[in-house]
Amino acid sequence: MTFPVSPRSHSRIFVFGYSVFLLVLAWMLFSPRGSRAGFEAHPLNPTRAKSEKLNRHFERPLAGIFPAPQPISNSTNRATWRYASADADDEQTFVVYRDEKGEFACRAATVQERRSLSNRNAGGPTRVIYSGAPRRRDLPYATDLWTSDETKNLRLQVSAGLRIVLHGTAQLDQNQTAKSAFIVAANRWEAIVSTPITVVIDVDFGSTFFGEPYPDPDILGATGVESITTSFSDARQRLINSASSPAEQQLYNALPTNGVPVEFNGTTSSVTSVAAAVPNARALGIVPDISDPNVLPLGHGDAGIGFNSAFPFDFNPNDGISAGLTDFDSVASHEIGHALGFVSDAGESSATVLAVWDLFRFRPSTASLETFATAPRILSQGGTQVYFGNQTSTFATIELQLSTGGPDPGPGDGDGRQSSHWKDDSLLSTRPYIGAPPGTTRRTNTIRPCPSATATLKFRTRGR
Repeated sequence: MTFPVSPRSHSRIFVFGYSVFLLVLAWMLFSPRGSRAGFEAHPLNPTRAKSEKLNRHFERPLAGIFPAPQPISNSTNRATWRYASADADDEQTFVVYRDEKGEFACRAATVQERRSLSNRNAGGPTRVIYSGAPRRRDLPYATDLWTSDETKNLRLQVSAGLRIVLHGTAQLDQNQTAKSAFIVAANRWEAIVSTPITVVIDVDFGSTFFGEPYPDPDILGATGVESITTSFSDARQRLINSASSPAEQQLYNALPTNGVPVEFNGTTSSVTSVAAAVPNARALGIVPDISDPNVLPLGHGDAGIGFNSAFPFDFNPNDGISAGLTDFDSVASHEIGHALGFVSDAGESSATVLAVWDLFRFRPSTASLETFATAPRILSQGGTQVYFGNQTSTFATIELQLSTGGPDPGPGDGDGRQSSHWKDDSLLSTRPYIGAPPGTTRRTNTIRPCPSATATLKFRTRGR
């Protein structure tokens, strides 16, 4: 059946349709991007808004080992890199444990612990508990904070570029306080890291680690980090291609052209293989970015982090840490740092693979642009070891001290702190807090990521 339409009706339909078109066009042009269900943006105050505008003009990339993301070239030789297996020596698994003094510290897992903690499939199905913060560039100007239905209206910071997606277990889902604390800790890193890649982390909290019993009752938590092994020549070229400042370009061009000289237990040799955590490898273009985290199977994140509910935690550091409780925000921020790539092979049983961070690990005053190709990287325990990045740090120095205790420090091993950390400020007379992760995890000190820490991973921060 048809209905006749008068010329006047045609005119009204045209006017109505044109109005709808204009409304849709206006919405597409001016509506905020990167929205979330129930998303609410909170603008900056006028003073900070002005400062933010200036910072955009003076944004300065920082030197380090986490480059600006690179596209995967069709000519890339995929045979030059491989994933580390769960039992491989270069698989990175960390445990936070209670030591003989009753204090909590971080070390590499033993072989048996690593095998026990490597399987995250036993924890049952996981679900997305946090989809990541919207990026500042995708929001209306001067937006500072945001909330959403997904995050139970937590007031979170907007992302400088990094997006962290959290997959949580059913066990974690039963504890809203722990779940919110995980989200806040992940958001701290998102707010200061401007490399625009996506990282997926599986997270758990309860009496088991993703369904597996904790192998030792003194383990407070654990982190398993997926890693990639590639040739040094491949990593070198990717670092050169990623340079985003003249200082970086100079530094990467000064890398040795073939093997990397390393000092291990008094002997100097050459290493030709480099290991990188998957987020590092993603930024280098070795593995593709995750454009849609929904296509990644739940429980198959780039890293897995779990904490043992047998220990008492304080989940809110903003009102101080109660006596006898462990600062959850502190240990979660610490372990997320490892998941993002704060890993070192210094002090291992052999010197056949070099972590990306170790490309910048030297004895004091031995590294410069002139000696960068020939000065040995330090893979031994002990002595003073520093990071050299060819840029002035927040302490007005070009070197920052590192922990030197090797993978699992015992009495007399270096400074007693695991090597995948900055120097513990309690061991330095001037007590400078370099950044997360530091050489120890304190029960009464909130550890937050800072620009010094992200500089090392070649994450870039906005102008300070």
